[in-house]
Amino acid sequence: MSYLNRSVWPVLGIALAGVAAMGIGTQKGVNKEYSRFASMKVEKESAEKKNEIAGAAEWYKLTKANQVTGFVDPADVMSAREQADKLARQSFGKKSRAFDQMKWEETGPSNVGGRTRAMITDRNNSNTLYMGGVSGGFWKSTDNGDTWVKAVGSDTTSAISICAIAQAANGDIYYGTGEGHYFPTGSSGGGQLGEGIWKSTDGGNTFTQLLSTKPANGNVISDPWVYVDKLVAHPTDANKIIAATNGGLKITSDGGATWVKPGTLTINTQINDAEISTDGSKVLVSTANNVYLSNDGGQTFGANLMGNNGLPSSTGITRVEVAIAPSDANYMYVVAASNDGKLKGVYKTSNGGASWTIIAIGGSAVFDPLGTQGDYNIALGVHPTNPEMVFLGGQLDLWRYTPTALWQAIAYWQGSPVFGKKCACRYAWCHV
Repeated sequence: MSYLNRSVWPVLGIALAGVAAMGIGTQKGVNKEYSRFASMKVEKESAEKKNEIAGAAEWYKLTKANQVTGFVDPADVMSAREQADKLARQSFGKKSRAFDQMKWEETGPSNVGGRTRAMITDRNNSNTLYMGGVSGGFWKSTDNGDTWVKAVGSDTTSAISICAIAQAANGDIYYGTGEGHYFPTGSSGGGQLGEGIWKSTDGGNTFTQLLSTKPANGNVISDPWVYVDKLVAHPTDANKIIAATNGGLKITSDGGATWVKPGTLTINTQINDAEISTDGSKVLVSTANNVYLSNDGGQTFGANLMGNNGLPSSTGITRVEVAIAPSDANYMYVVAASNDGKLKGVYKTSNGGASWTIIAIGGSAVFDPLGTQGDYNIALGVHPTNPEMVFLGGQLDLWRYTPTALWQAIAYWQGSPVFGKKCACRYAWCHV
């Protein structure tokens, strides 16, 4: 948060049409400098973004695509992975081969950042951080992020896509693989299929694959375990882990040996997000456009919440993310992205889901945290001690909300000058 704190420029108002009519107070003015910057960045984004995205897509295609078809296909990737494993095993079995004696050392480049969808702080030591890269494996830091070491695992590739991390009550660490929020096929497909869940019992130093989660057919996009988009751990039961998978919500009560679906939520639809309250009583999950709530720790779930009690209908929504306040489980939040990738709205309940109110309306040129990539990157979280302080990020900016200050931008997108300074980051994409 230190970088964010140094980048805070309070916004004195958010002009959201219709908010006042709904009884939600608004501030009197919008920060003129931010309004100017918001217009400037939208104009500049068009040309720059097209060039940068086109270049990145072309590079990815050249490195990942089938050289015959010209398309990225998970089946081709898995086939190449299996061939590489076979060659390695053959070489290791022949001691006369020079390959056996080779020592490899990374030489760079070291100034190229990668996308990160998962990071947690150790529950017992705040200086220890765990991070998973979508193309760079599992990393651990014991000095608050100054240095990082890649964990040893039994994964079949050093570039496995990690998009979910959870730490159990006893300290065991789980990570889920596969990037379900990014299309895996086509001329510039970026998301890679995963290989289930890995578990560490030594503080994240080494990992082994949970065979109960190994995809039956890793080449098939429909396999339940090729995407694990979210993992959450029960706060007191070390053996209970909840997984948001490509084949629905799955729960283990024996540390990952076996997995079952809740009896009242047996859908096979991809689950995008899952959260559990700090007392373990509430579990809130979402698909692309539906939301389900459990009040008994995930044993049973009610009907879809969307379209009822203040939440919008599922129609026209492409992605939903959820959050539960750590300090008060009665406070929950839902953010929805429309089919065009833009913000649909942010919704809040303070009575355990009985009723919801909208605290942000989409369609504003100034308040535009998701840009047009709401189906790809949304980050939603609640302050650990203040149930009414929310953080929302996406393609463009990172915002903070409280009922009194409303929405304030605390991190801006791009390296354009703002108030005589440049932003700390070239890109402010917030991935979850």
